[in-house]
Amino acid sequence: MKNKKTMLMATFTLAAVLIAGQSVLAAESNAIESQPKEMETSGIMNPMDNPGMQKMMNAMNTPEGQEMMKSCSTFMDKYAQEE
Repeated sequence: MKNKKTMLMATFTLAAVLIAGQSVLAAESNAIESQPKEMETSGIMNPMDNPGMQKMMNAMNTPEGQEMMKSCSTFMDKYAQEE
C-alpha cells in the first residue's frame, strides 16, 4: 500500500513539473517573438517615423528653431573647448 502511495505522489509531482515547465517555456517564447514587433511600433527601429520626431523636425525649420540650433551649436563649441 505504501509503495502505491509513493508511486502516485511521484506521478503527480512529475505531472505538475511537466505542466508548469511547458507553460513557462511557452510564455518565454511568446515574449521573445513579440519583442521585435513592440520595438518597431515604439519607434526604436525607425525613429524618424515617430510623429513626435516629425513635429520636432518641422519646428527646427522655423526661424525660432534655426535660432535655437545656432545657440546649441555655440554652446557645444564652447563646451568642447573646455575639455
